Amino acid sequence: MDMKRNKKTDTDRGFTVIGAVKPKKIAPAQVTQPDWIRNPILFDGNINSTIPVEILEQVVGKVHGVQSLFPVQAKLIPYLTKSLKMSGSLRPRDVCVSSPTGSGKTLAFVLPLIHHLKHYVETKLRAIIVVPVAELVTQIKNVFDSQSEGTRLKVHASSSKINSWKDIELLSRTQVDVIVSTPRRLLDLINSSCIDVKHLQVLVIDEADRLNAEGDDRLWLHELEKAVYGDVMNSNLGCLCSNTSSQRIALGFGCGCSMISYNFSCRRECPQAMSSYQTDCKLQDKRVLVLRVRQRTNQNP
Repeated sequence: MDMKRNKKTDTDRGFTVIGAVKPKKIAPAQVTQPDWIRNPILFDGNINSTIPVEILEQVVGKVHGVQSLFPVQAKLIPYLTKSLKMSGSLRPRDVCVSSPTGSGKTLAFVLPLIHHLKHYVETKLRAIIVVPVAELVTQIKNVFDSQSEGTRLKVHASSSKINSWKDIELLSRTQVDVIVSTPRRLLDLINSSCIDVKHLQVLVIDEADRLNAEGDDRLWLHELEKAVYGDVMNSNLGCLCSNTSSQRIALGFGCGCSMISYNFSCRRECPQAMSSYQTDCKLQDKRVLVLRVRQRTNQNP
């Protein structure tokens, strides 16, 4: 009897009996997202549902060569116009726009910028638009030129299509209101001290998903912030992050207090005036196939 009393079990000796362990229920991890991602401002995903341009002309003035607006334009233009008007000395709200290619994002940020900047008497660099490729620089510059007719706004296009030394020399002796540039060229302009960014108010990162995918590092953004604020990163710079696919891109750029996104439940349709081609191919064959399609449709490569 005494031997039975003194006999210790495996548990008493500090050993865990595997078979006796009871599984413990673990609560699933709660994925937390910023409120601006969880509750975006949605607009119609159908590009064919256009809105008469007269609705916005009382907000941003005359819109040249446009008879109707795409849904993203009708939603974003009043929002940005109001945000820029109310900002004053305060920091404008960051905005991330997620919308398909060809839905009209460029005009949606060009018009509010023109309306905001045209009232300044003195020419100072107050807006910078960063895009991934030189072709987009030219495209956005053309939109600015067509819509800023009759104003004193000066918009400068800066990319690899222009000799860097000539570009730097021109900006060293000329003040502009807006610069449209690729990341590497913008970095050259900052390092050469040919532009004064102390009055910068708005930064537009257009096609942010492409900037991220093509491997452009964020050195240009770091150098720009340092040029504006020095070592004090108390930013009063409003950021408009425009992208096609992912809200995560905006988080990577440190942007986003408001999210404006197309309604994913709506069917994405090609505009009635636009032709669409689709084929499956390997990535290395993509450029050749696009060239063949353009040749067969009599489009200049």
